[in-house]
Amino acid sequence: MAQTSLKISPALALLVVLSFQPLPFARTLYVTEDASGTAGEPDDPNAPYSLKAAFAELQNGDEMLVSEGHYTVTPGFPNDLWLLPDYSELQMKNLTNVTIKGTGEVDIYGEGPGSFMMIEFCSVILIEN
Repeated sequence: MAQTSLKISPALALLVVLSFQPLPFARTLYVTEDASGTAGEPDDPNAPYSLKAAFAELQNGDEMLVSEGHYTVTPGFPNDLWLLPDYSELQMKNLTNVTIKGTGEVDIYGEGPGSFMMIEFCSVILIEN
């Protein structure tokens, strides 16, 4: 009886292994004016975030829905020294395919000089109200 052997190239084996890896999934982060911080209820994944916490949680492909309201943030400044990180309460760095939508009339207000939103090294960012 003839014996048959199956030979798989290393590239094909790698492709098969990678195809079974979990894919990152896009999330929808809900923001409300009266949320106290992160969406902290494990039994409710749709619990609302505060605006600052939602920006800190953003990942590639996410959508942030900001409900109507008045959001106050403290402006920050980009640091000129390389050793210190830039500061802004609302930051997006190294992200792609992120959508931020205001639902209703959204007002983001910062008192004093400086930047209250910083976007660095991002691509395909949509902000609409």
